[in-house]
Amino acid sequence: MSPRLVLIGCEPVLHDLLAERLGEAFEIVGRASSADDALLVVRSTPADVVLLDTDLWKTDPAALVSKLALVGAAPVVALSSRAAPGGKGCDALLGAGARAVVAKGAGQLPLDLIEGVGEALVATLTRVISP
Repeated sequence: MSPRLVLIGCEPVLHDLLAERLGEAFEIVGRASSADDALLVVRSTPADVVLLDTDLWKTDPAALVSKLALVGAAPVVALSSRAAPGGKGCDALLGAGARAVVAKGAGQLPLDLIEGVGEALVATLTRVISP
């Protein structure tokens, strides 16, 4: 049985591309494209891990990570083009409760989803849920 994943993102095309790529390694048990829906889905859907694409949100992504970590038992992994490792954005997401942050290049993810970022994302999600 594949690990269960909740996928949260507000950019429809990227959201669909992530679902297609991650569906190979994970069972996608919930999807959300707004902060309110994200909280509802995470609260009501048993999952092993939550992936939050933090780009394009109108609300502060760190605040959303904090809320997701409070309402659900699954660890949250953030995907961001603005949160470089060791930077303030990354530190804010980790401080809010994200278990890990995966950096992506703005506008490059669809072209790099099979290798590069895609592989790093699958590896990070798998590592976060491994005992």
